[in-house]
Amino acid sequence: MSSLLGRTTQKKPLGPINNPNWAAFVMLVTVLSVFNSSLIGLLPLPAGAKATLTWINITISFILWADFFYMLHHARSKQAFMRGDYGWLALLGSFPYLRVLRIIWFWLLLKKYGKKPRDLLAEISINRDAQGTLLLVLFIVLVVFQSAVVFILYYESPSPNANIKTVTDAF
Repeated sequence: MSSLLGRTTQKKPLGPINNPNWAAFVMLVTVLSVFNSSLIGLLPLPAGAKATLTWINITISFILWADFFYMLHHARSKQAFMRGDYGWLALLGSFPYLRVLRIIWFWLLLKKYGKKPRDLLAEISINRDAQGTLLLVLFIVLVVFQSAVVFILYYESPSPNANIKTVTDAF
């Protein structure tokens, strides 16, 4: 129960998702991973750029696995989480190249609990806490880092006179 201008409101939980900041961060890195996988598969990138995107996807896998096992550990009923809250989709969506399943899981969870993405964003914007800011900054740093390395390698490595030819040089 929280009080807003003297009124009490009941906050409706979103199943296994207790923290909207973390949920938004996980969805952002999941979308980033889907984007990375698309880049790896569709564009003729240098080997170093593909390696960078692959390592970022592996790092995102660890984040998603940790998130899944945290939700499973804190679920009131493990079976209800795996079946009723589609936890099996969250688990499969934690593996590289299956991230779309994680997005589908999130959408099904929102639908099951009668929420819309804007409800989650509204809750984040109302709370405005340090954790949300930190996670947003962490995501932006990840995107800038990844973009810088990929673009540098994409434009520099084909040139015979380039100073930057490997991932280590791009760092």
